Amino acid sequence: MAKMINFEGITLLMLPVLVVLLFYFWKKQKRNISFLFCFSVFFVYLLYVAGVTILPIRLFDSSYTQSMREAFSWTSFINLIPFCGMSTEYFFSKQVMGNVLLTVPFGLGLPFIAATNFRSIAWKGLLFTVSIELIQLLTNVTYIAGYGYRQVDINDILFNFLGTMIGYSLFRSIVWLYRKTPMENQPVVGVWEHMHTVLTTSWKEQKERKYH
Repeated sequence: MAKMINFEGITLLMLPVLVVLLFYFWKKQKRNISFLFCFSVFFVYLLYVAGVTILPIRLFDSSYTQSMREAFSWTSFINLIPFCGMSTEYFFSKQVMGNVLLTVPFGLGLPFIAATNFRSIAWKGLLFTVSIELIQLLTNVTYIAGYGYRQVDINDILFNFLGTMIGYSLFRSIVWLYRKTPMENQPVVGVWEHMHTVLTTSWKEQKERKYH
């Protein structure tokens, strides 16, 4: 029977990590409950992305993967040419829409975890999606799963990056709308406190207040 690294296993492994991080932010950095809530949601989102893009990984299932290794080289799972062979219909396919939507929460949620502006969200978003593809490439090259089976595609990077910037645009729109409401000048406590601070202060002010 093949051994697998699956989403459930990684989740059980990472939950103690989340608890430790939350304790660190609470005790050492004196973060409030609102920040801890935002961080927890973003942490769960990152686990979901790992589950969609990397997991499960079949560990050296020799009964099945040997034939796959002989039939397919890991290089056959790499595309470095943008938009190669894409039709107009493909741009509106579920795969493209999925790649875009996958990283919208990254661009929308990261500003609630770290002080960000357009430049920082752009390079962080690019680093995020490139890291996903590099991990997929690593699993293919090392044959950790027995054979290369993850498609490493430059188009995934482009569409993921687009999703990140759409998410950040949504965040900026929320900031603009929120500052138009009476809530901006009202004191807020509890779960909404950190989110209120992020929505009503500039990224430079957030860095000075150590909201990063």
